[in-house]
This record gives sequence, structure tokens and C-alpha cells, in this order.
Amino acid sequence: MVRVGRPDASLTGLAGLVCVDELAGRLGIVTELDLAVGPVKDRDRGQTAGQLLVGMAAGLLAGQDCLTGLDRVRADVGSALLVQAPVPASTTAGGLARRFTPAALAGIEAGLAKVYQRWLGLVPAAVRGPLVLRNPTIDCDATDIEVYGSNKDRVGWNYAGVKCGRVHLASWAQAELPLAMDLLAGNDDVRPDAPQLLARALAVLPPQVCGFGSDVASSRDHSVRCGATPGGREAGGTRRGLLRVYRLHSKEFRLAGTCVTRKEAALISRRWADC
Repeated sequence: MVRVGRPDASLTGLAGLVCVDELAGRLGIVTELDLAVGPVKDRDRGQTAGQLLVGMAAGLLAGQDCLTGLDRVRADVGSALLVQAPVPASTTAGGLARRFTPAALAGIEAGLAKVYQRWLGLVPAAVRGPLVLRNPTIDCDATDIEVYGSNKDRVGWNYAGVKCGRVHLASWAQAELPLAMDLLAGNDDVRPDAPQLLARALAVLPPQVCGFGSDVASSRDHSVRCGATPGGREAGGTRRGLLRVYRLHSKEFRLAGTCVTRKEAALISRRWADC
């Protein structure tokens, strides 16, 4: 029999958030981010930096893609399942996000480094073994995110005529985990700052990975895949020609130039070899 009437207010499509909350608690994500980022406001009340970041991430997992989407998550009874880091109101999230200084943003990566070490120690041996014994690959990829409004900071018009910000992300390919990120304007070239982004990404890798944090690191290889920037032709090359792969032979490294084409790859330090 079909019954038509008012829906049960206790029903929610966000029941899976209880798993997100438990994972955040077991890994200590909020605590590690708070320690690394530090306070972002004068008064010790309300949400901390770690709670803000985890709460916003929960909003993304719930299918939202903007600040106002956080209010839609909060309106669902399922949001009460988040104890570690409740989803903040959109106005609260926007206000606290503006307080993040460059040092605080760098603290996010330092906090993630601690979280990943703990995560690697908790996963089953069948998962951990391939991750720590094989050569890690760092993927560097850029993505344009379209924005609207005339008052947005650090955005620009890309090669396709879209007003956007450009996210340059370095991630650990085998574990599918983000390591470091830069947010640029849509008309910025990601290549000049790619060496610094790569250095920060390698610093976030857990020390257990392929002996990366030990003295035997010099005998290990670390591959890096640098994807083409959106609008590669605008950047001065072809889309396909920008795909480069390099291997690091020592944990102490320097990049003598930016790698974009085969000709420019010759500017790379001798510590790097073309795969």
C-alpha cells in the first residue's frame, strides 16, 4: 500500500557521514590540522581551523560545490552525525577562510603529513605493502574552476574565455591522496612554480614510503608526472608536448629550470633523468 503524506523528518540521505566522522576521529585529522595551522581567530570559541577544513570537506562529500551548499547540508538532519567537525554555516566558513594566512595554508600540508603517517600505520598490510615498497609517483595536474562575480580575488580569464581560478595539485598517485596545492588565477602559468610545488609534495610523503625518510633514500627512485596545463598552447607549448616524466635519484634535489618540452627539459638538474 502506498501512503501519501508528509515525509518522515528523521529520514536522511546523509547517513554515510557517520563513516566520515569516525574516520576523522580515528585519524585525528582535526587535532593534527589544529596543531599545524594554529589559531585563526582571537577568541577561543566556535570552530577551529581543523574543524572548518574537515567540515567543508564533508560538505563536498555530501555533493555540494560552493559555500551556500553548506547551509543545505546543515538543514538535513543527517548533518548531526558529524561530531568531530560539524558543517559550518556558509557565512561562518567564508569569514574564517579569509583569516587563513600563507603560513596557515602551509600548515595544512604539514598537518596532512602527520595524518598520512597515521593512516599508513592503520591500513591492512595488504594495502600498506605495495604503497611503501614501490616507487611513489607524484602527479601534478592543473584544473580550472569557473567562478562568477566581479569581486573575486586571484581569478582571471583562461584560454577558453572562462573566468576561473586554476588549481595546481600534486597528489600521490598510488594512494590517490593530495599532497600539496597552489591556487592561481585562470590566466597564470603553472610551470614556473611547479618545482616548489613538487618539493612541498615530497615533504608530505610518509617517511615509510620506499625509505623516503631514511638514509637509503638515495638509492630509491621517485617518479613525477607533470600533466599539461589547461590551455597549453597559451602557455607556449602543445598540450601533448607538456606531458613529461622525471625520476628523482636522491632525496636531496634541485630543479634548475621548468620542464615543459624536450628542449627545455635539458635545463633540469643532473639529479633528474628522463624516464
